[in-house]
Amino acid sequence: MERGIALPYPPELIRRGIEADVEIQLTVAIDGTVASAEVVRSSGVSSVDAEVAQALRQFLFASSGDTPVTGTIRVSYRLERGF
Repeated sequence: MERGIALPYPPELIRRGIEADVEIQLTVAIDGTVASAEVVRSSGVSSVDAEVAQALRQFLFASSGDTPVTGTIRVSYRLERGF
């Protein structure tokens, strides 16, 4: 099952009409806090990459048990197109 989280569309991307994907490698500590968030695939806009990583650092996940858990999250920004 795929789950999504909503992050605000960066205004810089909207102004420039850019759609983007950012992949972040997260390590979640045993208490559910984000221990690290590193860009592994850039959107091509460094300020957007940094904004996404910073936003994900604020999340609190369910406890991971006895060991930290590392995984990759993709954040996609797509412009809505009206027809």
